[in-house]
Amino acid sequence: MALDAVSICNRALTFLGVSNITSLTDDSKEARACSQVFYECFWEFLGEADWSFATKTKKLTNNGNTPTDGYAYEFDLPSDFLRGLQDTSKTVAETEDWEFVGSTIHANEPEITLTYIHATLTLMDIPAKARAALAYLIASQIAVSLTGSTELASLSYQLYEKTLTDALSADAGMRKYQPEITTPYTDVRW
Repeated sequence: MALDAVSICNRALTFLGVSNITSLTDDSKEARACSQVFYECFWEFLGEADWSFATKTKKLTNNGNTPTDGYAYEFDLPSDFLRGLQDTSKTVAETEDWEFVGSTIHANEPEITLTYIHATLTLMDIPAKARAALAYLIASQIAVSLTGSTELASLSYQLYEKTLTDALSADAGMRKYQPEITTPYTDVRW
């Protein structure tokens, strides 16, 4: 099952108290509103963190081209690549000397392992709290056009921020790359 935009949009529409849709191409103001904002909201949501459910790791072999910018090897980005990780030291593990150039990576190693946010998500890949956050974000964007209520738009965005925090907390336990936490030495006297 591909990412089901309709079910996430219907969650937003239900929250707003308006009619649900069967397709983003329905001939209704609800479907038009959802189709205008869904993917923009989805990309915004994916940009909030290096979500464990959207992270993929792939070993890349150079494509045989020699870059002219001082790097020795060029690698094609995977077809499902959306963006590198926010902590770029985790994006390409084998080398510190690399950079994105258009739809390629230039590096000085013949093979690299790329960790990235991918676009081949299904609805089941996204945990319930994250789906709820995305639905509230969508609701905040379509509330005024469908209900005329700026208060409902504001409430939707506040709920997005809260559920986003909950989703981020839940996702932190699933991450492969946990931040290093150091505790300063504490002198305890009995």
